[in-house]
Amino acid sequence: MGNPPRVGLALGAGGIRGCAHIGVLKVLVEERIPIFCVAGASSGAVIGAGFAGGMSPQDIEDTFLRLTLGDYLRFYLDRLHIRQSSGVGRKILDLSGSLLIEQLPMPCAMVAVDLYRKERVILREGPVAEAIKAAIGIPFFSGPTRLAGRRLYDGGLIDPLPVDLPRLLGAERVIAVDVGRSIPRAPLALLGSFLKPIRALREAGSLLELMSGALPKLYTNPPDLLLIPDLKGIGPNSIRQASIKRAIAQGEACARAALSAIHRVARVAATRS
Repeated sequence: MGNPPRVGLALGAGGIRGCAHIGVLKVLVEERIPIFCVAGASSGAVIGAGFAGGMSPQDIEDTFLRLTLGDYLRFYLDRLHIRQSSGVGRKILDLSGSLLIEQLPMPCAMVAVDLYRKERVILREGPVAEAIKAAIGIPFFSGPTRLAGRRLYDGGLIDPLPVDLPRLLGAERVIAVDVGRSIPRAPLALLGSFLKPIRALREAGSLLELMSGALPKLYTNPPDLLLIPDLKGIGPNSIRQASIKRAIAQGEACARAALSAIHRVARVAATRS
């Protein structure tokens, strides 16, 4: 038998529902599934960057369980000073350190969107913290992240499950985790209370055009295995410990139920208890 294939992860967008990725990672680590690279959108980008940076799933879980609503609000109100801000800004740096993406121990990519050029942007190099800030920026509520001459927002709005990126990073097999099922694809309605009228008209038009013209990569470039945790009843903005713990548990249960398929994809003999 030859060497096992290089397995890459695609971690989807979903806000707090993305904590299910932590549960999936717990099972992959426990089962000694070798992961070659990771790509993520929105909350999947945050968790993916932490994992690529060498954090254990337990470390990532502990970090998320310490977050409060105040942490999130301070982050979005102080986006230009993420490194100096208290709360979530520092905790995001706990996930990734102060490294460049290309310096991470594991190949990593994050997705952002340039609403002005109407393009998906793949972040594979540069400061990890700035890439994360771009990957989770909410239109209308926060200003764009200015990076490499672009003004970037949350890539999950246009590419919520970047299944093509692990192969771009060199993966031969892709395991994707979709945490966005059952979330209405209506970000303009969800964020309506945060609209800033002058900027909103311009950005809303770009966002709607991008969303209406996007082809779902899930069908044009499908993963080798798609995991869909049962996250009914957990809202993307449910910043409560109970919701975080339940999402993690559901991700873990989903991965355990798919162990045979996971081992087939990775061609790794199942571990024995």
